[in-house]
Amino acid sequence: MHVILRASLGLLLLLASTIPVQAGPLDDADIFLLREVNDRYNPSADSVNDWLSRNELAVAVPLLGAVALGKGQYRIPVRILETQVLAIGMSEGLKLVFQRPRPYKTYTDVRTPLGPESTFSLPSSHAALAFAGATILSEAYPSWTWQSYGWATLVSLSRIYNGLHYPTDVLAGAFVGIGAARLSRMIFGPSEASWGPSLEASGIRPVVSLDGPALSWSRTF
Repeated sequence: MHVILRASLGLLLLLASTIPVQAGPLDDADIFLLREVNDRYNPSADSVNDWLSRNELAVAVPLLGAVALGKGQYRIPVRILETQVLAIGMSEGLKLVFQRPRPYKTYTDVRTPLGPESTFSLPSSHAALAFAGATILSEAYPSWTWQSYGWATLVSLSRIYNGLHYPTDVLAGAFVGIGAARLSRMIFGPSEASWGPSLEASGIRPVVSLDGPALSWSRTF
């Protein structure tokens, strides 16, 4: 945990030191990778990356995954919300510290299919939210690790494709999300810990009938 947090801080400090130097090797690689992703466009890719870049998906997909896998347990969805709040707070705070302009403001030929955004570029809040949720899901359900991080990676790549972030922005956002998950564990406890009764243990059961879904109780409250 401490290694991850130290690595995250080190990466962000490295990025901060290289932002003003436009001719540095990190900047060259950043711009090269940005153009490689941003220039490979077609209508289908535009549609997919438009969908992946939606704010609500970065929040809702991990929550829906936790609800589907949890079988009535609500500890994991709550942990995801806790972690996402930490991740967005950390990300937006770092944006104000670094104040890195969006790629299209520096390079006017960068495509922005979704239009401009008013906030700064480093780190990517979408990546922070996606990786925060992915870390909690993989912690709680190890068999879903690849799927969780794969989805978070696609969300992050969509931000580069749409010309809204440099690759280092989304990499920093990923570290922020993972760091937020570790910080959440320190503050709120592990995901595996019991936290209140589950819906199943409470006796509340979902019922599906011809008249539509309903709830039933197996005990008197």
